[in-house]
Amino acid sequence: MPVRCREEAEKVLGPHFEDFAAIVLESVRFYYEFYGERAHAHESWTRCSIIRDEIKERLTAYCEATKGLQPFSDGNATYFGAHSKFTLRIKKLFDDLRANTGKTQISFDFDHQTPVPGELFSDADLTHIYLGYVATENDPLNPPVYLVCNNEAGAIAWEIPLTRRAPPLPGAEITPLPPTAPPADEPRRIRVRPNIEKKQAGNE
Repeated sequence: MPVRCREEAEKVLGPHFEDFAAIVLESVRFYYEFYGERAHAHESWTRCSIIRDEIKERLTAYCEATKGLQPFSDGNATYFGAHSKFTLRIKKLFDDLRANTGKTQISFDFDHQTPVPGELFSDADLTHIYLGYVATENDPLNPPVYLVCNNEAGAIAWEIPLTRRAPPLPGAEITPLPPTAPPADEPRRIRVRPNIEKKQAGNE
């Protein structure tokens, strides 16, 4: 299968970037707000599964209402076709942006750009990419969101961050003042030359 470049993904999927990021963030925040103090009792895979299902529900509704995007399923696997060029799959990402995939053949095939059952278009037409987030313990409500594309060997070919730091507010930037000369009556400081060796004294 072809591995389309990052620039083509930005051109084709760029209009959806903000919506993709909003869907993921809303789903993650819903999990923590809904379960609140019970979140710590869940195993990591349980938390991941619930968040994935929340993203899947919201993304399905978005794709059904958006031209060029279409959800489709094969068994327990859900994919999202995008403009006859990409197939998206929802995944939690590790810190190195690798997808947290299962050990099924379908997961392996998707990870290595191999055609998977149920895809809407011909095998030669689609590039597989992950829509995922990196869980952050220090700020769980604001995880970074990415699109990640692997190559045929399962290694990351490119990634696109969908969440970025907000620009500083107008007037919030600190402009350094230009250096000023010391007053004429200020005592001069003597700088010790670092290359002068200390004199030996006695029998040291």
